[in-house]
Amino acid sequence: MIRTIILGMALLYFCRPLLSDSLSVLLITGRNNHDWQSTTPVLEKLYNDHPRFTIDKTLRSDDLNHRQLSQYHVVLSTWSAWPDVNGRQWGREAEQALLDFVRRGNGFVLFHSAGATFHDWPEYQQLIGAIWDKGKTGHGKRHCFKVCINRSGHPVTAGMSGFWIYDAN
Repeated sequence: MIRTIILGMALLYFCRPLLSDSLSVLLITGRNNHDWQSTTPVLEKLYNDHPRFTIDKTLRSDDLNHRQLSQYHVVLSTWSAWPDVNGRQWGREAEQALLDFVRRGNGFVLFHSAGATFHDWPEYQQLIGAIWDKGKTGHGKRHCFKVCINRSGHPVTAGMSGFWIYDAN
C-alpha cells in the first residue's frame, strides 16, 4: 500500500509546474467499498509529512463548488459508491466544479476503487480514462511484478531504483 501511495504522490507532483513551491490537495473521501476510515488518516499523514504538500479533506463531495476548489492545486479522490455505480450522487454543481477545476489545468488523481463509480457520468469516465465495470472487470490474478523507474534523474524519483512487489490486494 505504501508504494502505491508513493506512486500517487509522484502523480500529484506532475499535476502542476515545477515552479510551484507547494501543492494544496483536497482529499475527497467518506464513502468507499474499502476501509476508507483507515486509509484516509494514512493518506493525510503521508501528504502532511511531505514538505511539498498541504492536504485538507472533505467527507461531503456533494458540497463541492467552484469557490471551494479554487483553493487547491489537486483533488485526490478515494470516494466510490460501489456497488451503486450509477447515479449522480455528487449533484450537478459539484460535477461541474470538478470538471472546470481540471479544465483550468489543475490535477485530479484517484485511488483504486474511486474509478468504480459514476458509470452514467460520461465526463468522469473520460476524465479517469478507465473504469471498474461491474460484471466485466475485476482484480487481475495476484502476482509478483517489477516496478521500473524510467526517469531516475527526476526529483520525484531521485534515489529510487526499481523494485519487485507482490500485488496482494
